[in-house]
Amino acid sequence: MTEQLISLHTAKLALSRGFGNLDIIPSHLDVTPYIVTQSILQKWLRDNFKIHVFIGFRPNVKKWDAHAYSLLLSGKEYVKEQTLRKYMEQPIFDKYEDALEFGLEEALKMIKV
Repeated sequence: MTEQLISLHTAKLALSRGFGNLDIIPSHLDVTPYIVTQSILQKWLRDNFKIHVFIGFRPNVKKWDAHAYSLLLSGKEYVKEQTLRKYMEQPIFDKYEDALEFGLEEALKMIKV
C-alpha cells in the first residue's frame, strides 16, 4: 500500500499553521513531490492540537465525507457544533483519500494563527 501524499495547497496551509517539516515546491512549478503523507499530518493535528479528522461513509450514495472536530469538546458541545444542517452541507467524495484531504484542510483552518 502506498501512503497518500498531501496536496500542495494543504501543505502550504499546514506550514502556515506551524507544521515545519515540509519541503514546499514553488507554486509556479507543476510538480507534485510532496513529502508529507495524509496520515502524518492527521497524527500531527491529533497530537498537537487535539483535532481529530473523522471520515464517514454514506452507504445510501456510496460516498465518503469528512468531519474535523476538537477532542477537547464535551459530548454536549460536540453535538451542538455538529448540527444536522452542518452535516448535510458537507461535501461528499468518491474516494476516501479525497475526503481525508478535505478533512485535513478543515482541521488546519480550525487552528488559530
